[in-house]
Amino acid sequence: MNRGKNSRIGRFSVSMRLLDAILYPLLFALFLNLSFNINFSKNKLWYGGEFWSDKGGYYIYLPATFIYGFHASAYPDSLDYKNGRGFRLNKDADKMMTKYTFGVSFFVLPFFLPAHFIATQFDLQPDGFSMIYHRMAAVACVFYLILSMFILKSFLLYYFPRWLSYSLPFIILLSTNLYFYGLDDVMMSHLYSFFLISLYLLVFKTYLVRQMKSVGLLIALGFVLAFLVLIRPTNILLVLILVFWDAGSRKEIGYRIRHFLRVKPILIFLVAFLLVFFPQFIYWHYISGNWIFYTYQGETFTFWNSPMIIPFWFSPLNGLFPYTPAAILFVTGFIVMIARKYPNGVLLLLLFLFYSYLFSSWENWYFGGSFGCRVMVEFYALFSLAMGYFILFFMQRRNLLLKLIPIILVAGCIQFNQQLFYRKTFYAGGTWSWEDYKDQLRKAELIEFTRTDYTYKNDFENRCMYFGYPTAFEPVHSGTISTYVNMNELYHCTYERVLNKILDTGKVSRVSVSVWIDPVDSVITGAGFFCRIEDFKRHEIVSRRYPIDDFLTHAGEWAEVRFTFPVPDTLDGNQILRFYLENTCRTRFYIDDLVIHFE
Repeated sequence: MNRGKNSRIGRFSVSMRLLDAILYPLLFALFLNLSFNINFSKNKLWYGGEFWSDKGGYYIYLPATFIYGFHASAYPDSLDYKNGRGFRLNKDADKMMTKYTFGVSFFVLPFFLPAHFIATQFDLQPDGFSMIYHRMAAVACVFYLILSMFILKSFLLYYFPRWLSYSLPFIILLSTNLYFYGLDDVMMSHLYSFFLISLYLLVFKTYLVRQMKSVGLLIALGFVLAFLVLIRPTNILLVLILVFWDAGSRKEIGYRIRHFLRVKPILIFLVAFLLVFFPQFIYWHYISGNWIFYTYQGETFTFWNSPMIIPFWFSPLNGLFPYTPAAILFVTGFIVMIARKYPNGVLLLLLFLFYSYLFSSWENWYFGGSFGCRVMVEFYALFSLAMGYFILFFMQRRNLLLKLIPIILVAGCIQFNQQLFYRKTFYAGGTWSWEDYKDQLRKAELIEFTRTDYTYKNDFENRCMYFGYPTAFEPVHSGTISTYVNMNELYHCTYERVLNKILDTGKVSRVSVSVWIDPVDSVITGAGFFCRIEDFKRHEIVSRRYPIDDFLTHAGEWAEVRFTFPVPDTLDGNQILRFYLENTCRTRFYIDDLVIHFE
């Protein structure tokens, strides 16, 4: 009997290895082709390509180490500006400066070196920023994406049937913004963190299965956790997994704590952290004179005492649930796990709540220009367990209709994510501008409606809408941020649209404007709002000025400025409506909650 059973297990293992050997290389080729089509279909770089802004900050360690060095004078002029200022060439101090750590670059290194060798040997502009390097970044990201799928599947096999363990990683990929950060924004850190968390879970689960006696796995745990913390320091909280994951009793938790507080594990983890962080310490010392240096100067957890959790979860401004409905399945999975007393349910729910609190406390709680709630992407590896139990709960029912529930929901989430991704548009609305969110869904062909009126809202929380304009945390009329007119600034709050592209009817008859003003020192500002209609050569056709002083009552108090601009029937719909504030007397005052209603 044992011989037959062992034989079946052996055949099962061989068939899995054969499936893996065929499946994952094919998926790598497929997704690499998709990534190249998404990013390089026109064979030209747009706004710095894969090294634009934050991505350039992660990547710059590689060209700095192997091409230019760390002295700013060695770089081409304005290279930092051409790549979105993700790093800074400080010419005064002659130093290359980036606030990001080298963690992502470390994992891209095995792909950078061959690309640089090929570029050097075949004269393909070996400057670290030509097309071959951008393609290299895509190859690296897709490689770690597919490797993550394999690792996560191997981890899930400890908990679920084979069919579900293979399916779950790809369900999560296709139904969430992991797809975007695996195939499009390929130099961002989120995919690499997803890979590391997947690896962390597999190594630790294997360590538990081997009764926590493998020194090699303990060393691997130390290095994986060190890289997780290097890339995002808040990942230090994942050390809780070492204590609570799969722990079925207080006795087990106590044993884990005593185990990891022994001299050997502490020394292994300490050495791993020091080895991983050592190059970073050297760089920090180089740019600051200190071995440990906080590079996010001026950025902090502004909302620690009043976190923006509700907007973080539900706002059309990169909220978790509006852009990733699959996250609802994660949360439902937490409930299923807790209700059925599966291990890890409470731990996963607490981690979800804590990280929601932490990220919503950050001053830029929507994390700038992103495809949905990008800071939660790496934790999908953790939350995959909850989704798995959610699916399994229904698939184990005898009723066919109940079995169909997870299939329908998962298919709907995949359809939603894929259509939104392939027709993605940058969200340019305020925190609760649902009309702009509906526009995104319409452009993605997810909903259909006829727009007979439209309200543009700008609460100035979304600083990506007014990049370069000054912001203030006080005074504010609502929310947490307002803007202000600088005394050296003539124009502000500029908004323009082609008339026949505002409403589906193609005809705008009236524009109503509301905006709140706080005059700092005096109710006499001399400023006014202009509604102006122009042709494409900026020639004025119709304009009207509305003085804001007519609405102000007391200095230092918010007052609503309201006016209505009638649009003449005789105008050509191809003309442009411009709305802007003109600060003629160059006074200083605060502005908040701008609303423009078209009908």
